[in-house]
Amino acid sequence: MRRRPGKHLAALEEEVGDGTMFKGQSKAAIIIDAKQFLASRFEDFSSPVLKACCVISNNKSWPKDKNDLGLYGEEELVTVAQHFQPVLRRNAFDLEVAKDQWLSLKLYCYDHKHITNLSQAEFWVEVFNQVHPDEIDLSHMLMVVEICLAMAVSSSCCERGFSYPPSCRKNPKAVLNKA
Repeated sequence: MRRRPGKHLAALEEEVGDGTMFKGQSKAAIIIDAKQFLASRFEDFSSPVLKACCVISNNKSWPKDKNDLGLYGEEELVTVAQHFQPVLRRNAFDLEVAKDQWLSLKLYCYDHKHITNLSQAEFWVEVFNQVHPDEIDLSHMLMVVEICLAMAVSSSCCERGFSYPPSCRKNPKAVLNKA
């Protein structure tokens, strides 16, 4: 057990001094700089488009009351559609049709309660694969949903995405050429 500081701790204590200064900067200035850095680093989380994507894609946040469900998410649908207008326009996207389809999807989910109990991933798999086009056409609205689902809102999703390529390179089964 140590009774006195080691050489690294002693060097740090010598550099910090009484705790009000560090490397020639005051503690208050360091805190302000840190806050500015963190604010700039996470400013995208306050983006209206990112928030709109969260509202649209998170089926668990949808209101349970049919009256509240009517206009829920429509403003967010418009926000995402306007932001990604160049991409959507290439696919003959119509915002007014998408709004009607958005309402149809929410009413479909309200009438089919089993679908609302699914996780977010299972919910959208169900919507994309199981909702029959003759029953309800969602083609325009699903273009927006695809964009929302492709946006990694969670930093853990991003971290998984960034960590996957190196593991592929290390895996001998992932090699494309024949040895």
